[in-house]
Amino acid sequence: MSDLYTRNVPIADFVFKLVDSTSRPDGLTGASPTVTITKDGAAFVAASGSVTETASGEYKLTLSGTELNAETSVGILAIAAGADDSRTVLYERNSIEKGVALTNYIFVMVDSTARPDGKTGLSPTVTLAGDGAAFGASTNSASEISSGFYKIDLTQAERSFDTLAIHSTGAGADAWDDIQYLNDIASPVLTSNFSLGRLDIIKHSLLMVGDKRTYTTEAAQMLDIVIKSLQTRNVFLYKAEDIVAAFTQSSEIVGTDTLNYTCYRPVESAADNRPITGAKWRSYYFQSGSDGVAWTSGQNHTASGVISLDTDTLNIEKATLRQSSYDQQIRIINGYTYRSIALKHRTGRPIWLWFEQTANPKIWIYPQVTRDDVDNNVYTLNYTRVKRLGNYSTSDDTFDFDVRWQKPLIHLLAAALAWQYDLTGQRVSMLEQKAERLLKDAMTMNLETGEQLSDPDYGGNQFGIGHNNEGGPIY
Repeated sequence: MSDLYTRNVPIADFVFKLVDSTSRPDGLTGASPTVTITKDGAAFVAASGSVTETASGEYKLTLSGTELNAETSVGILAIAAGADDSRTVLYERNSIEKGVALTNYIFVMVDSTARPDGKTGLSPTVTLAGDGAAFGASTNSASEISSGFYKIDLTQAERSFDTLAIHSTGAGADAWDDIQYLNDIASPVLTSNFSLGRLDIIKHSLLMVGDKRTYTTEAAQMLDIVIKSLQTRNVFLYKAEDIVAAFTQSSEIVGTDTLNYTCYRPVESAADNRPITGAKWRSYYFQSGSDGVAWTSGQNHTASGVISLDTDTLNIEKATLRQSSYDQQIRIINGYTYRSIALKHRTGRPIWLWFEQTANPKIWIYPQVTRDDVDNNVYTLNYTRVKRLGNYSTSDDTFDFDVRWQKPLIHLLAAALAWQYDLTGQRVSMLEQKAERLLKDAMTMNLETGEQLSDPDYGGNQFGIGHNNEGGPIY
């Protein structure tokens, strides 16, 4: 049997079973086992912990951090009079790292004529198969430790697969078979400033729980959970981005009356919105224009006064209209004010903006830009959007964290991962307490760096005249 351990982290209750050699598979009770340990294929030494019996032939002892400071694997042999020998191999969590050579992979060979005794004096033949391919001979040869335990070094190339099957045979011995599921490790994104990226946060959190890897899928998923959990406590991490957007032409089509109609509200053309026979055409078009094209159903018609935004947009904080080298501030209004505008298709120099916060967010401009002004690039829209932090389980989300959130997130993630690494009691409690203290300190800071912030102005209250939950000032 085999299991995982974290280097230098003790296992409080390592459980093994002794089978009665005269009445298999019954457990042997009342035994006084002798337990010895081999670390990374070295000679066996006595375990430091005392063994106690639990029930039905099961026994337990504590493995100390020193006994578990092996880099790759630990072999455990338990012997008692009247019992079959118990053999266990533990593998260090980092030993399942894909694409990294593994020294001292420990395995067991059992005598096929005197099971479950270990078979000694072998020169095992080890073959490997990666990702379901045919088995091939290992690069290195296996060597004996003692008592049926053997070891072998596996090369980087041999461990460059997602799944690695290991098969070992020897004369007079049962075959040893093992399957390793190797983690694909991502390289951290290193920054040239004092900020830490997503992978840096994960790497430092893993180090705090005794894992020397730079990334695991589970840690990335847990970071995503930590970020979303903060939102339930009204701590919103977000990023502010400055965007420059050009205006696009409004679509022009020819109505059934042969006149030109201009789109002022984006829509997919259909029978019910076709000018002028469709019942809803006035909600999307007005009679104007000179370059209308023939009507075709199923076409996406655009409006110069509507700009689609990325779905992770939370809000628009400010906006200006640039004309030549002159910037004029655009007033951000709310949905009620925008809907109250009677002639939304009016054209001219834009002065108002409404941010529609939906699953497919949009900016609505009033007045809309004329076709000539779009053609001549008279205006560009500059705005600052509040971007929701992305899904941290995806590898492309690598932007930096503001300095005040680095330590809280590292400690929060480490505390959340602790249970996966058998960390309990005071150590976990200290991690959680420090994480909460660092989080509280970060929330009291008022550092605006242009990266992550914690309390975006969802009301858009630029003018000191109040706001509502829809964004923009109230008139």
